[in-house]
Amino acid sequence: MNQVLTQDEINSLLRGLSEGDIEQDSVEMDEAPNAKKFDLANQERIIRGRMPTMELIHDRFARQFRTSLGNFLGRTCFANVGGIEMIKFGLFMKKLPLPSSLHIFRMPPLSGY
Repeated sequence: MNQVLTQDEINSLLRGLSEGDIEQDSVEMDEAPNAKKFDLANQERIIRGRMPTMELIHDRFARQFRTSLGNFLGRTCFANVGGIEMIKFGLFMKKLPLPSSLHIFRMPPLSGY
């Protein structure tokens, strides 16, 4: 017997589940008494201690940004590194003063990692 479903079979199963033609199995709590609910959207992650690598990255970025911006503008510029903390993105966005500038960038992994 072939164990691979065709795309038509998959679509039929999904349609049957959404229309209620096929009953869905549900896991009873009796079967998993030690299971705990975990909400990925609301779970608070606590990271204790310092993050020295993140501090190093921020310090170097601030130093190079200050130098580059100063060279571009022809004036002395200041860039300060704030404290590093872990918060939800929604809370972070609410705390940003207006006007603000938020930059996101990607970089290839460091060699050897």
